[in-house]
Amino acid sequence: MPRALLPAASTFETEAGGSFAFDIDIAVPLIGRIVTYRGTLRPV
Repeated sequence: MPRALLPAASTFETEAGGSFAFDIDIAVPLIGRIVTYRGTLRPV
């Protein structure tokens, strides 16, 4: 598959106040965004 048609991902992760926060975005050229996920993990 040509590199120009491969999916691209943008991710951001951080830790604040004992919680782990993340933001994930995956897009495919010509189609657009296919996955977006934002969340926080907290210890139990």
